[in-house]
Amino acid sequence: MAIQSRSKLMWFTFSKRQRQFFTLLVVVILACIIYKAYFHIYSRMLNNVYQWTVSQAARRGKYNSTDGEVAHGEAFSRFPNFSYEDYYDAENSYGQRHGRHDIQSINLQMWQLNKEKSFFDPRLAPINFTIVPNASLCSEVRLVVVVHVRAEDAPSRNYWRNTYGDPDLKNQSNYNILFSIGKPSTLSDQEKIEEEAAECGDILQTDYKDAYRNLTLKHLAELRYLTMACPKNVVVLKMDDDIAWNVQNVSTFIRNNITSEELYCARLDLAPIRNNASKWYATMEEWSEPMYPPYCSGWCYLAPITVVERLISVAHSQRFFWIDDVFITGVLRKAANVSIAKARLNKDIYYYKGRQSATRAAKYSKRGKIFAKRLSNSSMKYHGKLTYV
Repeated sequence: MAIQSRSKLMWFTFSKRQRQFFTLLVVVILACIIYKAYFHIYSRMLNNVYQWTVSQAARRGKYNSTDGEVAHGEAFSRFPNFSYEDYYDAENSYGQRHGRHDIQSINLQMWQLNKEKSFFDPRLAPINFTIVPNASLCSEVRLVVVVHVRAEDAPSRNYWRNTYGDPDLKNQSNYNILFSIGKPSTLSDQEKIEEEAAECGDILQTDYKDAYRNLTLKHLAELRYLTMACPKNVVVLKMDDDIAWNVQNVSTFIRNNITSEELYCARLDLAPIRNNASKWYATMEEWSEPMYPPYCSGWCYLAPITVVERLISVAHSQRFFWIDDVFITGVLRKAANVSIAKARLNKDIYYYKGRQSATRAAKYSKRGKIFAKRLSNSSMKYHGKLTYV
């Protein structure tokens, strides 16, 4: 009681103006605390609503697609005040949990580069990276080989590491390999991927569900990353995981033919497939025109970073289309006014396609001729190594 009385006495010894000042100071401090807490809760709430929206949309099957493809559309349309900064803060939990400042910085850089853009189709807005490769992956090489592979398919990634990942071969031809993946369907698979990424440093993972109809999201994500991480003189070779290539031929082709203005590939001029039994069936709602714009065969193409920058710079003004070859090398290429320079793949890149059976894969020089064999899935884990002949 004596202490309480003394406190009251001290309070009344202050002048009226001093009491008003201290009262105002306390109010301001409390307001700042409440304001900060509000935005913390707001960001968390948006993150939860975002995840709920994605899961509900996937359960309804409303979009004939998968999680990552619908996330932006519903989350941004339901919450128009959901800014890019909020999205960055809410979604980038992996980097915060694991102390990965490189992930946080690259995500923040990506959002800052895009925050002034108004996306015609919110599904094409940037998606956060959850795993990024070693910073040196493309900073000291001329060629970055981007391999599309399923998130769960670690055997294919190991096959590539055991063949094209040979250190002597990479140093000789000045290239590195990057595996582009989305999120797997199970937490245990995600934990394995995180361990693999920490060990190998060659995985780029983006926060969408890894599925066939999300290949456009995969393709856009990797191109966005490369434009931020790689020097201007780098060339990108995009490949599927069941395609083999001649390292020396590609190096020679880049040295003698590549300019900063063109996309190099096998050009296709095709109409949409309207047979609903086809894997590539496109509805009239998805694509209403009678023809696709000229585009590159999706097996592989070569693109200088300067061309990649032009492609992604027009993504905000386009409508989403799930066939990534058509969208990236057709729709975006046409909008960016990039021309296709035909590359004779069998001669200039020397590839073979085939995934299910043992096939002849890559031919290049090292201690004579080497053939890397693409074995069946069942035997690959035992024999997925170089065969010297």
